[in-house]
Amino acid sequence: LAFRRVGADFLYDLVADVDGPVHTAILRVGDNLHEPDPGCYIVHPSLGGGRFLLEAFGHDSAGKQSESGHEGAIGGSIDELHPKVLVHYTDGGFCGWQAGAKWVARVCASDWRVYLSPWTMDKDIYVTSPPDDPEGRHVGQLVLSGDVFFWATSTLISGGINVWTPEGGARPFIRWIDDYTREAGDLGTDGVDLVWSYGEGKTEPSEEPFPIRLIVTAKFTTDPEKVKATARRLRSQPSKCIGCSGFVVGCGYAAHEGCCNNSYVVRLSDGVSWDLPGKYPDPMLDTPVGLTCEEVFVLGELDGRTTIARIRLDSLGPGTAPD
Repeated sequence: LAFRRVGADFLYDLVADVDGPVHTAILRVGDNLHEPDPGCYIVHPSLGGGRFLLEAFGHDSAGKQSESGHEGAIGGSIDELHPKVLVHYTDGGFCGWQAGAKWVARVCASDWRVYLSPWTMDKDIYVTSPPDDPEGRHVGQLVLSGDVFFWATSTLISGGINVWTPEGGARPFIRWIDDYTREAGDLGTDGVDLVWSYGEGKTEPSEEPFPIRLIVTAKFTTDPEKVKATARRLRSQPSKCIGCSGFVVGCGYAAHEGCCNNSYVVRLSDGVSWDLPGKYPDPMLDTPVGLTCEEVFVLGELDGRTTIARIRLDSLGPGTAPD
């Protein structure tokens, strides 16, 4: 897991095995640790394929990020003693990043162009931007799996999922061009299964939420025709917002942030689901961050403290049959 430990006078950004060693630890100390604008700082860890990435903001510990606007990223193998500076901007731009085994993905708010780079950062591979999108849409929900890159495009009206491969380039994947009555989003994958949210049934473009919302799965593929032919309904989607949070997928299960500040797990073989402990106001465990064959890991609050809880799947009871 990639996570942060916070104390009164320190911050640790860590990558560690849940039952084993710490691989990477970055310590920050100083008098301005908990200020809203602490100068130079790192946030938003991304972890994938044995590599990690942290976004960097600000210029130095004495300056203010809001004044300097410098931004970049550091990262590399989870076992590197000194993570590298991958890129450093000085023009005040803001970018979002995603780490994968082979690629670093980034999209910058200045022009919403999406690039993939190898970890050497010696070249940029252009993927897409609003002018090249079939509906002129911006990018969100970046997902890397091996050589493959998925991303979502959406508006307040509708949205869909797209794919890039080295052989085929960028193309729509689970998407209905110029059709506001259907939407797909929240894609998650472990390289074996794909899981996503699907909505349909709108009668007006502004209708919200979709009257029919489903959780759908298919075996991993990059072929739009194959995923369409093999997609399988698991159960209804309790979350009203499609495209707000991605699925965490692993070992034949998928976990997702649900409604009312709680989350759930669904089994991919038969659609049986379990609501996870933790509904508002306390405890509030609302963001799944990992799955194994035995446990689900969920970010949230317990006793007023932010933490990651581990919950055994066999402790959840018989579950709820799909509706």
